[in-house]
Amino acid sequence: ILPDLGFRIGYQCITSALLSKSASPFGSTLNEDKLMYNQKINFAYVHADLLWDFTNTVWGYKPTRVYSCIPYGHLGYFHSYGSETFNNKGAKGQSFAGGLGLLNKFRISNITNFILDIRGILASDRIHGHGNPDTFYQGCSGVLSIAAGLSFNLGKNGFLNQAAVAGAASAGAAAAASSALSQADKAAAEKAAKVAGECN
Repeated sequence: ILPDLGFRIGYQCITSALLSKSASPFGSTLNEDKLMYNQKINFAYVHADLLWDFTNTVWGYKPTRVYSCIPYGHLGYFHSYGSETFNNKGAKGQSFAGGLGLLNKFRISNITNFILDIRGILASDRIHGHGNPDTFYQGCSGVLSIAAGLSFNLGKNGFLNQAAVAGAASAGAAAAASSALSQADKAAAEKAAKVAGECN
């Protein structure tokens, strides 16, 4: 959107082994040390993110910067489901979700970046298959995801620096004004010379 702000939509698939406060279709084996139930769940998360480039805001836009720190907020829809592998096929849950994340971007070249994306997700306990699906709030569950990979900038890259554009425009206007004055001075000199010639 701007050098400081960005928007993206995404889809994530996550497989997680976790602990739950009560047994559910995702798992009913008690962990006696933790006094919680072991569960294995597949998650699918469709989300929209609003990103803020902290480094651009603080130190200004610089396309050759090696590292960029980009925090963001996200909202989306979270779906959990079982599988034959986990012996819980048919188990499912769903919830609206949101949270915060941190995108770490490392520049490799003009078009390639290495990214490390750390995302925290908060959702209803319904993602564990608990309780009444008609009840809106049933407590919160947290999920942490870490993703790494490469990003590619396609097409025209970069932004025009507004200060530089304004400076160029001012310089252009000054040059035009100076040229107009020079033309006016030249015309006045020619007129004065013509009058002097007629007097002689």
